[in-house]
Amino acid sequence: MKGRWVLPWVGGWERIYAASPDATYMGGPKETSFRARGGLFSQVSARHFVYGPGEGGITIEYLHAAERDDNRLLLTRSGAVTNLGENTFQLDFRVPLEEYEVRTDTQGNDKLATGEALNSGVERASPATSHFLRTTYLSERLWIVRDVSDFDRVAIFQRTNTRSVMDRRGLVAEGQLKPPSDETIRYGRLLFGDSVEEYRGWKEKAVQGQAERDKLLGR
Repeated sequence: MKGRWVLPWVGGWERIYAASPDATYMGGPKETSFRARGGLFSQVSARHFVYGPGEGGITIEYLHAAERDDNRLLLTRSGAVTNLGENTFQLDFRVPLEEYEVRTDTQGNDKLATGEALNSGVERASPATSHFLRTTYLSERLWIVRDVSDFDRVAIFQRTNTRSVMDRRGLVAEGQLKPPSDETIRYGRLLFGDSVEEYRGWKEKAVQGQAERDKLLGR
């Protein structure tokens, strides 16, 4: 079963530095601010939640606050994660960013106003594409990621507090506004399979991944 645990950076991460406001190379929005509802909304946090390899393995959340009132809007979507080896990995997002209204409760915690996406977010959504990235530094607390095609595009993330889900290697991340709708992802399904069948074909996938990596790196 060796190889199923292939992402040492599973967990919750909050971005603390970005070389550019454009986060499309990681699946995020192009700008850190936009106009909506007659006012300006500016980005107040950017968080990535990584659950493991496969479909649904990452959820990204970009929270924006209004300039003149308490309104908040969340841009979010989930995608697939593929480890290509040698610190390179691929993110695939099949759907555009969705927009949700966020409210602050009496304890000061942000929560979704409803579970329904707003119709107004389409123009701020980056297209559904594949993104090739490289981890250039990783420690217990920090994660530095660069765009493979342009190393000047870099982001630094700091690990957020997480706690395990029951007795498996899933996680609940502090501050996450829209966890995956599939609960089994948080319970570690992407990290540990429940049957031998789930582990078959890993050798073939590894060979395919090596070929993709060699092509990506120009070998």
